[in-house]
Amino acid sequence: WLAQLVPPARWLELDRLDASQRTAYHAACSLDANFLGLLLSSSRVAMNSLGLAPPAVEAATIQLMQSSLAALVQLGVPGGVSGPVARGDHATVEAHLRALEALTGAGGAADLY
Repeated sequence: WLAQLVPPARWLELDRLDASQRTAYHAACSLDANFLGLLLSSSRVAMNSLGLAPPAVEAATIQLMQSSLAALVQLGVPGGVSGPVARGDHATVEAHLRALEALTGAGGAADLY
């Protein structure tokens, strides 16, 4: 499915970067690659703490992440961003934060939110 989302490789010209810039480049790559896993894990921990069935949580979170990534690839930022933050719905964001903070064993999901 990823091959359908990502266009043919476009290589970045990194030769002009010095050592410090290359380190910053690699850190930026880690944001893309590793934060997806962190977000996925945190949302699963929060949902599992509600007593939801782990197999259903795994399927739902993967489907949500795939559709979110597809929207971002197709529409970019901010067009592909959805939800209360994108709508400027501060009341819902605050309610979400309170709900996540109240969860026992939510694994810091509120901090990420």
